[in-house]
Amino acid sequence: MLYLPSYSPDFNPIEQVFAKLKALLRSAAARTIPDHWAAIRQAFMRFTPQEGRNYLAAAGYENDLAVPYLSGNSSRYSGGRTLASFQ
Repeated sequence: MLYLPSYSPDFNPIEQVFAKLKALLRSAAARTIPDHWAAIRQAFMRFTPQEGRNYLAAAGYENDLAVPYLSGNSSRYSGGRTLASFQ
């Protein structure tokens, strides 16, 4: 068992996602609510499944039981489906 500090952004993959999202939204420079929603949609289109896997692996979650279906290695949490069946 590995004990982590009470909070460490380095071990929290969502912090990396939020950092990228905020950078993309700043670069979009939207000034109206509809433009913000459009910028958010466009920003989310820039995230790939592989990037998500990389964020998890960088945080040390590559062997986490909650995400094995991302690599197609297990059907425990995917209802027996493989990665190909999710696409």
